[in-house]
Amino acid sequence: MVTIPQQRTSTEHRQPVSLILTSGDDGDQFMVWGEHDRYSLPRLNLPARAYDDLSEWIKSEVKEQLKLDVEYIGLADLSAKLDDAVIIAEVAAPDTRQPPQDSRLRLMTLADLRQRRSTVERLDLIELAHRRQTAESSAPAIGAMIERALTKSISYLDQHLCSEDDYWGWSQYFDGKTVGVLSTAQGILAHQYSGRPESIDEAVRSLEDMQNPDGGWQVRRALIGRPSEVSITESTCYGLMALLESGRAPIDERIGRAATWLESIQRSDGGWPSSAGAEHTHVVPTALAVRVLSACKRLDAVAKGVSWLRREQDEDGGWAAGARQSGQGTSAAYTAHAVIGLLASGTPQQDEAITRACDYLRAHLNAEAEEPWPPTSINTVVDSSTSTRMEFRHFATPWVLTALAEAGHDLGDPAVLTGVRRLLALQDTDGSWRCSLTAHGSNPIWTLHDAVLALRSVLTANSRRIPLIVTSSYREHERELMESALAYVTSSTGMVRTQKFRHVSLQYAWLSAVTVAVAIVAASQAGLLEGLTSSSAFRHVGSVVITAVVAAVSALAPPILAEEYKIRRNRKRSTEMENK
Repeated sequence: MVTIPQQRTSTEHRQPVSLILTSGDDGDQFMVWGEHDRYSLPRLNLPARAYDDLSEWIKSEVKEQLKLDVEYIGLADLSAKLDDAVIIAEVAAPDTRQPPQDSRLRLMTLADLRQRRSTVERLDLIELAHRRQTAESSAPAIGAMIERALTKSISYLDQHLCSEDDYWGWSQYFDGKTVGVLSTAQGILAHQYSGRPESIDEAVRSLEDMQNPDGGWQVRRALIGRPSEVSITESTCYGLMALLESGRAPIDERIGRAATWLESIQRSDGGWPSSAGAEHTHVVPTALAVRVLSACKRLDAVAKGVSWLRREQDEDGGWAAGARQSGQGTSAAYTAHAVIGLLASGTPQQDEAITRACDYLRAHLNAEAEEPWPPTSINTVVDSSTSTRMEFRHFATPWVLTALAEAGHDLGDPAVLTGVRRLLALQDTDGSWRCSLTAHGSNPIWTLHDAVLALRSVLTANSRRIPLIVTSSYREHERELMESALAYVTSSTGMVRTQKFRHVSLQYAWLSAVTVAVAIVAASQAGLLEGLTSSSAFRHVGSVVITAVVAAVSALAPPILAEEYKIRRNRKRSTEMENK
């Protein structure tokens, strides 16, 4: 029962209410009042009455005053004082083909409203309504969508397994016929991340055979300039991760040689370059090395790498491609890699560096873009003797989702939900994944690996209870608003809470008194109180004690049993709600 407080006047008190009227299949259209090139939420003065719920109140009055059939969705905002403030409710207009009778009402898309931002009242609440409806519509299906995407990815990957010179694996681009080192490692990892580790034994063996004598792994293709067989930090890290995920132990000889090579090229400042001959240290190779060496328990190298990452975090919370003094701007892709590396090292989610970085990532979300976090790339020398270079491309959106998920942000976070929906839309029907850094129709394996990693991380963060988690933040928001309303109502309706407390207290006192009387009569009938008139001191004292115990237990039993019943009932209801 929701009761809006009544003013003690002779006239009916009317409550001002603003409405967010959403419509359209995606909830991206809104009915707003438009006057003099300014746009505001429809505002009504509704009679303050007691209803079973807000839905009945809103539905009835909007039908009467605006001639619109609506369905209540939720509460978006509520002021501290209901008497003179605005309740903002989200409602859905089911039929947008019928023009509203009120000439001030205009149907506008969210994009149109954003373009007129300076002239739109409470656009922040309109955007909240849109995010909420997106979550509500996504919740039932998003888990199944993720599972289908993973299945299609692995099916596509298996169709493009190729062989070359007794090696089995994958090319960087799926239309290729050459087996790459980095691409094979990423194909193995995609199988493991998806929970489908089949058909990778030959690829794992080939990856082991392609390890360089120094312990690292080269890049067999995708180099710019003359061919080179030098070991590459990124390639070595992915090779190590693929073997570890495939069940190889950190004490395995190949694992040990690769970890030792990584330690050998770590710079004195704690960072890693992309190869032993590269000049500059960079964030991505450092974050990858910290991540994999943490799994190998090479703690000294990890500690120095973590110190380097911490020093290079920018004041805005993000990371650039390299050291801060290089003058490069921060980027979501590099920030995400740094977060994942720090978390892998054991840095807690609550660490300031992690929370600042996550705030940075969420602040740089572009919800309207096809890729909510823009991809980026860096071109660097990997072999100074031949001037051979390599371009490292970073598919930012899945890396950001992975970082946020591992930092504890689940699908209840609007940034994560938006990112996942956009990422799923980037999968082609054949199972491959698009990124704007690649040519149309030429989708590389690293986009598939990155997307599968992100989806696995999101599933893990949500423990697969996706529908409940997707909508939980909005339900919690509404619950807090309703609690505030209840607190104000009870405090402004003439000591309602005090009266209720007194009523309950009197009820308990009466029940206790009756129970004590009944218990004493029963004890008397049983002869327990005869000792009170006995000449024996022992019997007299014993009877007094028995009478006191009977009276105390009888007095306390009713309220204790009542409270215990309430606790068990509420616990049962909570369990039933969680299971729904």
